Amino acid sequence: MNKAEEAAYAWLKKKCPQSTIVYQPTKTPDFLVDGVIAYEVKRGRKDRLGNLHIVGAQNQLLEIQQYKEAYILVVYDSSIKEVNAHAISIESHTYGSIIFHWSESWGRSISIGDRAYRSLLQARGFYIQNTGKNLGLNDVVELIMNEWKEMHSMNESG
Repeated sequence: MNKAEEAAYAWLKKKCPQSTIVYQPTKTPDFLVDGVIAYEVKRGRKDRLGNLHIVGAQNQLLEIQQYKEAYILVVYDSSIKEVNAHAISIESHTYGSIIFHWSESWGRSISIGDRAYRSLLQARGFYIQNTGKNLGLNDVVELIMNEWKEMHSMNESG
């Protein structure tokens, strides 16, 4: 278990002390309580406005929503927020102050530092402000790479 999952497991043990909690390290959901209540764990990152940002794959949300009772446990620092998975969708990106970014699939995942993450969020805000489109972080990375490629090709030809 990673640290977010360990925190979620401890939280679940307190919340459901008489229940059977099964950890599924390679499946969605991450935890099943009594075989019927699904919990997917997501680690959050806060932006400068205090909003929590969560990244996940669309298929994870769709899989967890197959359960009648399904929750996403958003872990940030020492706090855990329980979000009803049926109250969010791939199209709606916000739930209170939590902003979800659902990618079409998991290709590869990388870990970036806080400074790079804040820069991506700042770039995302810039693009949203100038285009009016609500872009996910993957979209922002693609736009930045396309601009870099375009700029690089102009420098080579001119």
